Amino acid sequence: MPASIVTVGPTPHVAEINAKLVTAVQKDREWFATLILNTLLGEALPCSPRFGITSTEYAHLLHAPVVLDKAGSTTLKVTTSGQSITFGRTAGAALLGGVTVDLARNVVRTPLGTTAEGKPVDVQDENLGPRSGVQWATPVGSDQGRTATSIRLTVTHLQRTDDVMLDDEVRVVKGGQQVRNDEVMLACLAVR
Repeated sequence: MPASIVTVGPTPHVAEINAKLVTAVQKDREWFATLILNTLLGEALPCSPRFGITSTEYAHLLHAPVVLDKAGSTTLKVTTSGQSITFGRTAGAALLGGVTVDLARNVVRTPLGTTAEGKPVDVQDENLGPRSGVQWATPVGSDQGRTATSIRLTVTHLQRTDDVMLDDEVRVVKGGQQVRNDEVMLACLAVR
């Protein structure tokens, strides 16, 4: 099955604005750190001329649209057996290799473990458009977060483009240190 390897990122215009801001705040890191400390958690930083961008650019940055950027192409290897779908090793998307979606049990089995039952997701998003599907995830943590394996597979249908998005993410923490943080996103034309 043909698939595009995609990333979610800012538009080129937003990336340009962000680069100007980063360059400006790097000139006075102490001031910027103080600004962050004096801003309430969850609130946007107040606009400042020291940002090196206009207030209009800053407002645009705060409400920046994101787009799917094609990072490459691959052929997704999929086999079905009964009510199971298994992904084979796929160039550019090796993380999906050996992942099985067990539709009968509503779980995902991976080489690193099995998820909890899938939960419906329904996203209303101005950027990528409305999408719905299922997300499977492992229960998080053990040992007060010092050792954990987090697995998340989300499969959604993008209504605007009729694509199916697969987002597979794995994070592994051992002894309080993150030792693995991998993610792959694929967009496939919906198969009917």
